[in-house]
This record gives sequence, C-alpha cells and structure tokens, in this order.
Amino acid sequence: IYKLAASVQAKTLQPNHLLFMQGDEGDAFYWMLTGKCKLFTEFSAVKEVAMRTAYKNDVAAFLGKDLIRGTELGKHLVDVQAGTGFGELSIVDNLHQRSLSCVVSEQAVMLYVNPSLYEGTFKSMHSALSQQEKKIRGLKAIKLFSHWTNASLSHLSYKMELTTFR
Repeated sequence: IYKLAASVQAKTLQPNHLLFMQGDEGDAFYWMLTGKCKLFTEFSAVKEVAMRTAYKNDVAAFLGKDLIRGTELGKHLVDVQAGTGFGELSIVDNLHQRSLSCVVSEQAVMLYVNPSLYEGTFKSMHSALSQQEKKIRGLKAIKLFSHWTNASLSHLSYKMELTTFR
C-alpha cells in the first residue's frame, strides 16, 4: 500500500482545464476524488486535424476558449462525477490513443495513475466493478427485479455467487 501511495499523484484542476484530447497518447488512468468533468467525442477526423493545426502555435488562444460550453471538442457525451475512474481504455489493449476528449467542468481533485501502476493494481479492481455493474444490469432486465435498488441487486448477485460455488 505504501508503494501504491507513493506512486499515485494527486492533481487539482480548475474548470475549463483540458485534461486530454481525443487522439492524444494515453498516459494515465484517472480517479476523480472531487469535482466534475465532461467527456466529448469528435466524429470528424478532418475537424480534429484542422483544430490541432489552427491552435498548434497559439496554445493561449485555445486555452482561452470556453471548452465546457463550446463545440470545439465535438459532441458532449457524459459528465464524469466524483468517485469515478476513467481513461483506462487508452492504456490497455494496446490502443494508446484517447478515444474521447475530457475537460474539467467543476474544480476537481484527481488521482493520476501511470499505466504500469494501473496494470499492477487498479486493473483487477476496475474489472471487478465493471463485472458487478453488468450483473446488476442483467438482473434489472428481468421484470421481477426491475424495481429493485442497485444495492439490493448487488447483494442478490453476491448471494447467488455464494450459492453457485458451494
């Protein structure tokens, strides 16, 4: 645990901070402790190249734009809340490029986890959480369980696993 704590970096980021842009090299997994971010996707590679070229020598002009409400980063997909990890897709499965752009929308404190640390510690934990979410969605699809809370379905899923492995 000491090695983990020494390897993780915490960053405080202000609103309108561009954390990464679609197409950038994936250099980290992020865990958001506080704040919010917005994820965007740009469907047009031509538009992305044009934007990168236009602002290549004038980073200040790009950073002066309102990225939260603007259209420079493409279509807004989702808001990321505190308690959420993201960015792993670009550091696993040899993708190495960001598939989305991320901009901070409320002051955020994030943990920055490098790829080797993610592989050694967070990957199995993150995978287990994803598996649990899939189980909950599967149970919710059954009419009998559709009105149950996620906590109740999680507990049911756990009990079903215990019964299966006995």
